[in-house]
Amino acid sequence: MKVGTKSPILPHHFPLKWKMIKRKYKRGECYGITWFDAFSPGETWTSNVDIDVKDKYVVFSVGFFYGESKEYVIIIGDVAPGTSGRIMFIPKGMIKKVKKFK
Repeated sequence: MKVGTKSPILPHHFPLKWKMIKRKYKRGECYGITWFDAFSPGETWTSNVDIDVKDKYVVFSVGFFYGESKEYVIIIGDVAPGTSGRIMFIPKGMIKKVKKFK
């Protein structure tokens, strides 16, 4: 989807309060992002010897690219007139793969 008058993601839907940096992705286009999320290895206190640092919580998020800051890529999952939902700020250092959907 191309940005323009027909794009569901317009600046007034989601104003950001910091300066955006130059993007390598296009606003309004759909991307799938594979990234590592923070997680807890259990629901209770765990002995330090039982912690396995090899575990990773892999997440696959899909959304329309909105923008990026120095630390985050921002995608939006749902858009309606005047509002947006499922806004994700994904830490750039945790991104492992990005796929553009057509």
